[in-house]
Amino acid sequence: MAMTAIQDDGTCRPEKSSCAQQTARVAGWRPCTVSLLALISAAGLMAGSARSQSYYDRSSVTDVAARPHPEYDAQGVHVGEFTVYPRASLTDIYDDNVYALPKKTGGDIVSIAPSLDIGSNWGRNSLGVHLQYERDQYLEQPGQSSDEYSMTANAGVDVDSRSKLSFNLGAAQLTEPRSDQDSIAGLTEPVRYDLLSGGAGAFREFGRFRLDLSAAANYYSFYNVQLAPGTYESVGNDIFAVGNTLYYNEASRDELATSETLRLSWAIDPNIAVFTQFQPNQSNFIHEPLASLGSFNSTGYQALTGLNGQLTDLIRYDIGIGYLDQHYNSAQIRDVTGLAYNVNVVYDVTQLVTLKLSGSHSIQPAGIPGSAASDVDGFSAKADIELLRNLILSPNFAYYHDIYPGTTRIDSRYYGGVNATYLINSMLGLTFSYSYLQQLSNGAYGGYNFNDNRVSIAVTVQR
Repeated sequence: MAMTAIQDDGTCRPEKSSCAQQTARVAGWRPCTVSLLALISAAGLMAGSARSQSYYDRSSVTDVAARPHPEYDAQGVHVGEFTVYPRASLTDIYDDNVYALPKKTGGDIVSIAPSLDIGSNWGRNSLGVHLQYERDQYLEQPGQSSDEYSMTANAGVDVDSRSKLSFNLGAAQLTEPRSDQDSIAGLTEPVRYDLLSGGAGAFREFGRFRLDLSAAANYYSFYNVQLAPGTYESVGNDIFAVGNTLYYNEASRDELATSETLRLSWAIDPNIAVFTQFQPNQSNFIHEPLASLGSFNSTGYQALTGLNGQLTDLIRYDIGIGYLDQHYNSAQIRDVTGLAYNVNVVYDVTQLVTLKLSGSHSIQPAGIPGSAASDVDGFSAKADIELLRNLILSPNFAYYHDIYPGTTRIDSRYYGGVNATYLINSMLGLTFSYSYLQQLSNGAYGGYNFNDNRVSIAVTVQR
């Protein structure tokens, strides 16, 4: 298990404090049964195949971000059959728009983030645990400071060379950034919420066929936040009073979100496979909003058909197109139907440059007044450039277009930035970052139009 100071792959919205926070909002949980896997395995034995190598091995030896750097990778501490990887980072950030408003207020932020990874050294099967704490201290605006805690555990069971089971559990207390679309400007402090998550998956290959099953669940519990004086009209009617103090009803966002995914693939040859994927989802809100909109509960599905494969050893892709349908229980929130697509392309331009492109149309949870979800088209691009063996430059760009059912709000958000990661040795690394965000929002309950620039330098120590 190699640990480096290289940054995330940019697939998450940049304003989220972590990828775990973003990806956990996409899908839910339901356990797969071993009996179903047994049936799949039986089908594999019946199908039989003299081919010893998988048709679905899309691994790359040139991907800059994934390539091992033995002289810079964390060595860890061996404890019995496990290896422990301690890590800590100290980051100094300047944000020129702390409150994400048209009229900017800048400020300095100091972030401290220790973490601990524990991984098994077993020949078969695997077990891993990740623990992390993060303190973001706003020096000029101490009321915006936050603490985040997270813990995740994952396990893999190697049934045989062509099938595997995987499981994961997580618990976290997180904070929504002020620049998040769900953040309301009239709140006196950032919104905190608890997240419990879990999932299970299985795959089985039999000859040219592969069957993937997965399911997940995420339970969100939000903390109510006090409103600043004079902001009643800007947040609608979903508020309540305690004495003379007004609060926004963030608890109306408490939700259990679940989804299941079934994907069947057929390999034409080792470099290309055709797949069909079906993904139902269920969104169940614990409380109805105080505003008279009825229940925010919904059910839906996404169905895709496409191609997965590689063009030579340089380009790997997963491209699907199909249909999505999301039905809301409330008659005041229109259903969302239409084209669905998901595109991911990784291009190793050279052994020193990797380009990643992605695009999708999906339904995402929302926390604004009057809407339970957003209808999102998103596109992103990122390059990883190895300037030196220990210096990686990663420019990135993303665009998201959000429509909010139940309101007339429409948002366009543009992201850009660059990270430079310099690995001094296996124990020490530096990361320089610049990020830019612009939001253009229109319609009822629309957010503010603003832009935000962030510059940071981080020192990471690992063992």
